[in-house]
Parts: sequence; structure tokens; C-alpha cells
Amino acid sequence: MTIVDLEPGMAASIQEARAKVVQMWQPYRSLQHFLKDYLPDEWDAIQTCGQNIVKEWEYAPDRDLKKVQLMHCNRIPWCIRCTRTDTHRRVANALQQFERCTPAGKQPRFIHIVQTAPTGTGEGMTGQWGHLAAQDHKKFGRIMWSALQELYGDGIGAIMSYQDFGEKGPLKIHPHQDLTLNGWRLKNGKAAPTPRFPLTDGGRKRWDDVVSAHATAFQVDASRGNVWIHNVVTGIPSYAKQFRYQMRQLVDLKKLHYNRSDRILQWENYRDGTFTNFTVDMFFDALTDYQRRLGAFTSRKMFGKEADDESDHNTQKRLHEAYGHMARTKIKATQKLMGGKATPHREDCSCNACGDWDRTFLAEVREEVGFARLQDGD
Repeated sequence: MTIVDLEPGMAASIQEARAKVVQMWQPYRSLQHFLKDYLPDEWDAIQTCGQNIVKEWEYAPDRDLKKVQLMHCNRIPWCIRCTRTDTHRRVANALQQFERCTPAGKQPRFIHIVQTAPTGTGEGMTGQWGHLAAQDHKKFGRIMWSALQELYGDGIGAIMSYQDFGEKGPLKIHPHQDLTLNGWRLKNGKAAPTPRFPLTDGGRKRWDDVVSAHATAFQVDASRGNVWIHNVVTGIPSYAKQFRYQMRQLVDLKKLHYNRSDRILQWENYRDGTFTNFTVDMFFDALTDYQRRLGAFTSRKMFGKEADDESDHNTQKRLHEAYGHMARTKIKATQKLMGGKATPHREDCSCNACGDWDRTFLAEVREEVGFARLQDGD
């Protein structure tokens, strides 16, 4: 969130904060044109994002310390500011879960794993698993978790993220579970390091056989997918970038380039700088299907159009899920057994979760700085 202390000269500070929001949008001029041309209602709301004051607060331990919180429009994924804030909040909360499930005095340990569900029809591939996974990603998650329990044993925990497509954009589905296995597990009620599963010396065959067997138990004919198991990483600073990538908003409009004269969209591959081209209609059709299957966005409108029926409204399904000793119903017990502790917030932390800030209504703030809007280009 954007926070500005209420102090002498605060009007200039607020204007500076507003200017940073405008500056954030400057590299994405073609995206502004796209929103203006095809989603004018969304763009109209986005232009007020970070440009108005909607909440004012006082710090309970010290009433002389005040803050204002600049507005978020919450038009996800269309607003790049709100999308970034949403991802940051999700990542921060998840990393605190890992801290809680880490032994006292130790650093968090992370094992990054990616498992794909193939959609092709080549030799040895039925093609069924990937398409079924895309239609029911929660079942895909249960398959993977049951396989992980057999491969690693009891006492493990993980945060798993379902990703429906890759760097080529939403027109081509590429169902995969991008997950982080906790590098600490519970063994006989005590914390112990989680080993990296070896894919050498027959390990890869065992992995594929176990995943396939557990998929069969869910009535899924699972052909062999790809799997990557990375080395154990110790410490949040060393893993934070990877974790942000795992828990990112896949529909990242910063990757979108819009050719206004030809009405063509390009999706940029961050890995190699290449582009995937498609028409605007193709893009909206792909995202409408994405919304239908995953309920990925909470707007009452689907990409500027009313949903066809009530079942399409607000059907948010969690794409990021904690399993095992990190699950919502078990994490308190895990924390107690391991002695884990999330990094404490600083004394004057401004986040709402700290509970030290009281909502106030400071009329003079509103009057002094007024209301502003983003200035979009032509």
C-alpha cells in the first residue's frame, strides 16, 4: 500500500506518492490504449487508483503519528498497481507460513518442484491428463499431494500453485503445479530436514510411476509429464525471487503489447524476449475460458461483459493452496511443535494486521490535497 505520514508538508508528500503511480504506468502506454479502447469502464476506475485518499489513520501508541492510505481500485488483473500489491500481500503471507513451520533458531529451507500434466498426443501420451487437470485443477493438486506423501513420507508440508499456462500466454494451456516443499518436516513429532528426492539411478521412473498410480486412483489416465526438482535453498532472501514467480498473477498485463492500428496483441516471453501474437477476440475468448474454469477474478463482470449465468459470478477458486503440516487446520500445531516464529513487524508498522492503527476522518487532509486522476496518453 502507499502510505504517507501526516505531517507539515504532507500535501507535497501525497503529490509525490501520486506521481509515483503515474510514473509506474508510463512504460505501458500501449496497455493504456488497450484498456481505453476495449475496457473503458475498467480504465475509468483505474485512473483514480492511487490518486485519491480514502482512509486516514492514527497510530494508537502515539497519536501524533498519522497516515493516509491512497486508494486502490482493485481492478485485478487490469490495474498493474493493484495486481502488484495483491501478489506482494500473497507472497508475504505465504513466506510467514514457512517461517512458522521452521525450527526455532533455524532458517527456512525450500525445495522448488514443478510437475506438468501433458496435453500433447505424441508417443506414450494420451493427452487426457492435461485437459482434465485444466478443467479440475483442485483434483490435480490432490493427485500431486498424495504422490508427494508417498515419495517423501509423512510429516511434509508445501504450498502448491496451479499455473494454467506458461510464458507463451493464455491462448495455449500448459497445466502444471508449481510448488514449494517445506525444507523442514515433522518426523516422530520433531523437526527434521526434508531431503531432495533424487531423480537419478531410477528415481525418475519411480517418480513417474507414483504420480501415474495416484492419478489412476482419481480416475485419471496420466501419461508421463515433465518434472523439475531443484536443490534445497536456505533463507528467504535466497528464495524470495523464485517464490514471487511461483505465486505471481499469471495474467500479467505488463507482458501485453497492443498494436492500436492493427488491433493485434503481443504477449512477451520474459525468458527469451520473444512474442506470441493474437487478435483481441482471441485474447478475450481465452481469458473468458480461464475465468470460467478457475474463477480467477472476482469482478461481477467478466472482462467487460456480463457473465452468462450466476454460476460464473464470483467463483473464486484458490490457485495457491497449503498442504500437509502447513495447511490452515494444522499450521498452529506445527508451529508449536517446531517452535517457529514469523518475523515480527516493526514497532510502528503501518499494515492493518498489526492492529495499532485506528481509523479516523481527517477532513483537512481531503480538503488540502483534493482529488486527482491519472493522465492517460492519446
